[in-house]
Amino acid sequence: MSTKGLPRHGSITHERLFNFLWGLPYILSVVAIGHVLTQRYSIGIDDQKELCLSGYHRWYVIDHWRREFRNGDLMAFASDERMRPYFKDETTFVKRVEGIPGQVVQQDEERINVDQRPVGEGFPLLDHEGVRNAVGHEPFELQPMTYWVMGDQPKSFDSRYWGVVYQQQIIGKAYALPF
Repeated sequence: MSTKGLPRHGSITHERLFNFLWGLPYILSVVAIGHVLTQRYSIGIDDQKELCLSGYHRWYVIDHWRREFRNGDLMAFASDERMRPYFKDETTFVKRVEGIPGQVVQQDEERINVDQRPVGEGFPLLDHEGVRNAVGHEPFELQPMTYWVMGDQPKSFDSRYWGVVYQQQIIGKAYALPF
């Protein structure tokens, strides 16, 4: 094997140096974009046997930078002590926003209403130990930076049982993936 014409080990030719320096901005751009994307987005996977949201979605993209919600949006948030012993603190939940600050939540004959709009029926999980009705019988207004969230299925463990989601629990807006 001939080594004639090859640069010696450890030496850099002008052409290789030029190619490296020319490609460096592209490499740095890819690294920077990847960093921003992983800071802004994450993937959530619902591994529950019974899904709480309709559509049988198990995968969600969570946008950590979007924290403004309207009724019907999906919200990712972290559980707290109110959800014990069924879930550890900081477990990620994805539920549908059914009430935003300023709206009124009330129970009416086994139905939950937000601004007189039915959003859920009954309390099928009250027979579980430690689960309670967080709504009560008196209407209450959602305060600033609090949200009422629910699953689409009757047996969803949601705001009916542990109350509102506080701003500090919010991870971000969630989007269901079609698989």
